[in-house]
Amino acid sequence: MDVSSLSLPARREFGSLDKGLLSVSIVCGAGYLIAPFLSASQSSPAGAAAIVIVIIKGLAVLPLALLAVHRLDGRDRVLLGGALALSSLGDVFLALRGGEHFIFGLLSFLVAHLLYIALFARHWPKPLLTARRQKLLIAVVLLFSLVMMWWLLPLAGGLMIPVMVYYCVLTAMVVSATLAGFGGGPVAVGAVLFMISDSLIGISRFRWATGGLTAGFLIWSTYYLAQYFIATGVIGERREAKR
Repeated sequence: MDVSSLSLPARREFGSLDKGLLSVSIVCGAGYLIAPFLSASQSSPAGAAAIVIVIIKGLAVLPLALLAVHRLDGRDRVLLGGALALSSLGDVFLALRGGEHFIFGLLSFLVAHLLYIALFARHWPKPLLTARRQKLLIAVVLLFSLVMMWWLLPLAGGLMIPVMVYYCVLTAMVVSATLAGFGGGPVAVGAVLFMISDSLIGISRFRWATGGLTAGFLIWSTYYLAQYFIATGVIGERREAKR
């Protein structure tokens, strides 16, 4: 199977290095998704198995960062590559055993979202005009964000302020992606999936205090697709704009 065909924007002029990076990303993304099911008999993998899982998780998004560095230039290269690299670092922090790493993962993703916001804002049309569907999506995102914070923050304890700040920045990222001039396709879809994934993490951690295979499957699948769509969407649009 030609992995470059999995995304329309990623199909344009991809060489062997690009396809190789996409292959590593997709294989590791799928590997981390199914790993819990393969080791379902182990409630908490330890030792070498745990290290391998952390490595696989870190290598799911990192190749997308390298792809961005290879395919883009200027500020787009720095912003997209940096956001994806920090996301990969955040993935590693969240995969490490022990809840003490959660705050470091949160900070990594917080900075990643700030870079995403800067990237998307650079590509807002001038003057900034919004279509009806964009306004509707922004309204839904803002309402969803307010409901989630009202529902989750009272249970966040000492993490209430960091989680609130993070969720506000996450919301701003989705809104900025919606307004960006990327055709309203994969990039906007990826941003929305990112919010869904992070909301599922919050629900799992603070509201239901449970994980489980189903929760992990939903969180990771929406998260990985979010990063994949954002990365390939931006790369595809920027390469097309240079034609």
